[in-house]
Amino acid sequence: MRGAALMTTVSVREFSYNPSAMFARAEKGETIEITRHGKVIATLVPGRQKKRSRVEELEASGALRRSGKTLADLATFTRIKLPEGAPDPLQLLLEDRYSESDWERDFREELEATKGKSTGETAP
Repeated sequence: MRGAALMTTVSVREFSYNPSAMFARAEKGETIEITRHGKVIATLVPGRQKKRSRVEELEASGALRRSGKTLADLATFTRIKLPEGAPDPLQLLLEDRYSESDWERDFREELEATKGKSTGETAP
């Protein structure tokens, strides 16, 4: 049953009658939602042998949804021809991501100036 997306809903009362049986079902791959007055209060999920990747965690939480596209679909993607002499978009992205921001630069300069004053040095 591993890999099957089987989900069952049981009440707290039903769960309390035989929790060992519920754990056994989870070991076999079943996900069990436990409800009180019709509202889900807990979810018993199968344990995993290996740790999930960050992408798998995000996908499981619903924060990420994969498009379903694969490398085989690459030819169907829209291609944009850049004008001659246009900056490389990837290079711009990397520079923006890894460059020192204005506030970081101001903070560093202020820190260096303060350090210079305390040691008697003058900032260049």
